[in-house]
Amino acid sequence: MIQNNPFLSDTYTSIWSKHFDQSKKSIKFNFLKNIGFYRHASLPLYVNSGKTLTKGMDYSLDSEQYSDDYKNKVFLIYDVPTYFNTKWQAPSDSTLKLYRLKQYPGFSVELGQLSNFNEYMLATFSKSSRYKLNKYKKRFEACFEVSYKMYYGEITKEEYDVVFDSFKELLTKRFDDKQITNNNLDPEEWQFYYDVAYPLILENKASLFVIYDGAKPIGVTLSYHSNTVLFDAITVFDIDYAKFHLGSVTIMKLIEYCISKKNRSL
Repeated sequence: MIQNNPFLSDTYTSIWSKHFDQSKKSIKFNFLKNIGFYRHASLPLYVNSGKTLTKGMDYSLDSEQYSDDYKNKVFLIYDVPTYFNTKWQAPSDSTLKLYRLKQYPGFSVELGQLSNFNEYMLATFSKSSRYKLNKYKKRFEACFEVSYKMYYGEITKEEYDVVFDSFKELLTKRFDDKQITNNNLDPEEWQFYYDVAYPLILENKASLFVIYDGAKPIGVTLSYHSNTVLFDAITVFDIDYAKFHLGSVTIMKLIEYCISKKNRSL
């Protein structure tokens, strides 16, 4: 199990339910640890609380005491990363079955026992790639009044509102330029992110990483945190700075942060 999974927290599930399940309390079953469900409105189906808005659900059978309260029911759990290596060992006399389907491709960075960012760069990239990535960052920092801020564990509501307003403006600007729709900007979904991120930041279960040019946010990343994993949820940067490769700069800074905090995955 992932220790301190933010998507199983009372804060996350209660705010999700307020937005998408009429504030109903999640339904728990004895055969499965930790995870809660809601009943689908039109299908004989129980779906994990959070549905597709989580970034990493995990589950396990309760091996301490056998329960068959799953009988005659179907359960759907979204967003279970393969790198979680979720264990599934149903009792031999159980009728419980598991079907796994690929939902979408994703990526993870395993940081192992690396002690600093330079070790990661040496172990992962060729000399030419390291030169290129470092060049991006140095050129960017030389051209602007650059600063980086990780809001994790503490942020004033005033700061939070300023960052989230900029977050939305940057996302809107980027996807208007692409002339495509971004589901995160759906009013109901965006309001959920706004409502859930602030309390989770104060609980050390989420963060906002911000790149500033002077006092202006030009890059924002919303992440969720377990004890050992940082989940990159939404990242955006100002398209006016596109030639400075802020996407690469952001990933480098997040990896550096994870290593410094001993989070072993991104």
